[in-house]
Amino acid sequence: MDDDEYGELTGMTPLGDPGSWRVRPVAEVANTTSLLRIDVVETTGEVRLLRKRLPAEVRGAEDLVIAERQLDNEIRALVRLWARYAHDYPAELPRLAGYNFDAVEPFVLMASIQAAEPDGGEQRRILMVSERRKFREGLFRALAAVHAVDLVHGAVQLGTLCWRADSFQLLGFEHSAGRREKPRSRPITLANRALPAGPADPADDIRAAAVAYFERLEGRPPTEAELAAPAELEKRLDAEMRGTFAREPAGRPTAGAVVRAMQAHAELPDPIDVDHALRRGWHAFDTRYPVATDEFPVQTVPPSPPEPPPVVPLNRKIPAFVAVAVGAAMLVGLAIWMVVSA
Repeated sequence: MDDDEYGELTGMTPLGDPGSWRVRPVAEVANTTSLLRIDVVETTGEVRLLRKRLPAEVRGAEDLVIAERQLDNEIRALVRLWARYAHDYPAELPRLAGYNFDAVEPFVLMASIQAAEPDGGEQRRILMVSERRKFREGLFRALAAVHAVDLVHGAVQLGTLCWRADSFQLLGFEHSAGRREKPRSRPITLANRALPAGPADPADDIRAAAVAYFERLEGRPPTEAELAAPAELEKRLDAEMRGTFAREPAGRPTAGAVVRAMQAHAELPDPIDVDHALRRGWHAFDTRYPVATDEFPVQTVPPSPPEPPPVVPLNRKIPAFVAVAVGAAMLVGLAIWMVVSA
């Protein structure tokens, strides 16, 4: 391969260190869930990665602001997932490779089955009965891993679900937000650009996943009438999906509960406990730089010294009889001196 076909990208690695990648574009990927451009690139080491960038053309400043938010959301989500699953990364999620939001052309690179394996029509065909369980388990395992680090995906739909040869991945974190945070973006159309109201809720991902799973099986989304009767709708799906279509968020199961209901053999990935991981560092810092306590009282202004007692005149200090005695003694001494001298 001619090296001139490769361009160099510079940015940050997942560890936050400077990094560079020589890549060449391989194929464009359709994106129906955000404004970002997506393509597959190949490194000089013949590793294929998924790249997301800002759109080449926008309708105006509003679209550019939304696109920047979406790229920032994607980077933030992948950085959080990489940091919390540094030792046991879930196969159901894309893995961060590098990013640079401050470049002339901002980008994020990630390892994904969407880049590594050609589609071959896998995304569009109806799942076989033997594949449904793997797809369903992969979907809810991915959501369980996302929710375990207090992240909400925000856009679970067919366009963000990737299925390749019995492997599943949840993609498209452009609309993600922290749990109970107000999302900064959502899948938009030209007719509806309003920011979502209310905080991000994992229960919304659960219902969206149930709708996407139904559409994957039936080849169409559920109708409004079907969604209005969730109990009847759930009878057409697998038993472990019970409650996922509930109209009230409090009535929906967690993603982990759905996975456990499937009696899956593989354990759910366990994210790093941030408090536990930092506890030794906190202790070392507190030992070296102890916090001031009562043993080190706050300094105050000392009180003024008491005023000295008033000076008493000498004649007030010597009693009268003492003065008379002293005078008599002086006269006697003088008389004796005069007699001796004569």
